[in-house]
Amino acid sequence: MIIAALLLVVAGAVAPPRERYLMIHADDAGFSAGVNEATIRGMERGVISSASIMVMMPGFEQIAQYAIAHPEMDFGIHLVVTSEKRDFRWGPVLEGQVPSLVQKDGSFWRTSQEVALHAVPDDVDRELRAQIRKALDRGVPVTHLDHHMWVLLQRPEFLRIYVGLGRDFRLPIRLHRTFTPEECGELLQDAPEYYSLIEPALGGGNPMLDFIETANYDVPAEKKRDYYLQVLRHLKPGLSEFVVHCSVNRPGMLLPGMPDRREADARIFTSLEIKDEIRRLGIRVVSWKDLLRLQADGKLGAKVAESK
Repeated sequence: MIIAALLLVVAGAVAPPRERYLMIHADDAGFSAGVNEATIRGMERGVISSASIMVMMPGFEQIAQYAIAHPEMDFGIHLVVTSEKRDFRWGPVLEGQVPSLVQKDGSFWRTSQEVALHAVPDDVDRELRAQIRKALDRGVPVTHLDHHMWVLLQRPEFLRIYVGLGRDFRLPIRLHRTFTPEECGELLQDAPEYYSLIEPALGGGNPMLDFIETANYDVPAEKKRDYYLQVLRHLKPGLSEFVVHCSVNRPGMLLPGMPDRREADARIFTSLEIKDEIRRLGIRVVSWKDLLRLQADGKLGAKVAESK
């Protein structure tokens, strides 16, 4: 059974960091012009420190152009093999070449659980490599890899693929110490197996997140401000990440899921209030580039061991 609150310690005699590092990361860049606009605004005027791009979406070229023109910004690839919206469907970069990843209409399966049931690992691997290469070939200065809807935590084979992608493309991947049953599929709910599978990445110096905040997606828009302030005020020492979703919503735009909640995220993370609160609390906002520098300086541990 998964141990959602499993505690880990840095291996050896390295003391856990006392400083609070926080990455504020925006998922789903490239989805649409509205998502791109809000994400860019959050990075330029707010406290968004990182974002990741969906390469098969209508807004990919727009966000790719921006990322190329602004190499100082922090953009990763949001690896996608699900298509959750009912009214707007998308599918693989390798159209027609990865049959186990798609439904009859050629779009990805709607849920991560359906992917776990139907997908052939070789198709997953080939499609995700094609997504990364699409961004790299376009010239996007990619800083990291992460995945949409926790799909690569659904089966051990998928997690091995994820670790292998980081190794082969020499990019850090998003890894975290704890997870929930909603994030981790039934075939990968043995915590020791999770850690054994990610050990090759950690041994190669991949940063490990102590805490990842994703529950905000289910918080109603009108309650998000207070929610984020409370999470910030209770943030523990170590390396944390807020995964947020930003969008502007205007008539005629292609809208992502939960548009009102995404608009609230965009507003909150460009507000002076949230900037001032982060400063008051002494929290250091970091990007993936910063994490690698901190790791090189010995300020973040990589290897882990269970605390029983």
